[in-house]
Amino acid sequence: MEEGSCYVDIKNKAHGRKLLAELASQRKNGEFLDVVVQVEGRDFPCHRAVLASTTYFKTMLSSNFTESTTKAVQLHGIDSSSFSKILDFLYTGEIRIRKDDVQDVLQTAHMLRFDTILQYCKKFIQDNLCPNNCLGVLRLAHMYDDLSDLKKSARTMTVSNFSDATQDEEFLSL
Repeated sequence: MEEGSCYVDIKNKAHGRKLLAELASQRKNGEFLDVVVQVEGRDFPCHRAVLASTTYFKTMLSSNFTESTTKAVQLHGIDSSSFSKILDFLYTGEIRIRKDDVQDVLQTAHMLRFDTILQYCKKFIQDNLCPNNCLGVLRLAHMYDDLSDLKKSARTMTVSNFSDATQDEEFLSL
């Protein structure tokens, strides 16, 4: 501290983690929850402030949409298991993406404009790209404009391993 200083700046690096842990604990215990997100008939009670940390929900909850004043928000065309994973990520900063759910998580992240999760999914798919799944990945990449790098990698993998790729179920189902 400088001599004669009238103030001190304090930065507690653990504060954010503690706050997030407290909010997750409140959610688990059903405390101070002020909105319910309904997906595929499942209810997800949560905090508006946590949802509003994402662009999609901030827009929905702070504008002239009816959701800004209601206690329940319905989401359509979204996989409830993937939404659950993404909601858990908002509260914990952790997510487990598996081969059998990466496409659903990617689709949900894309619909909710959750770029962080979208990037994790893209990396996971890229890291697991092989001749056995390159046609499926190519098909998936064609569905989304922001998967152009993945599309290029899948196309290259398909061309480089054409004989293997054509033996896979993906090719046979075309």
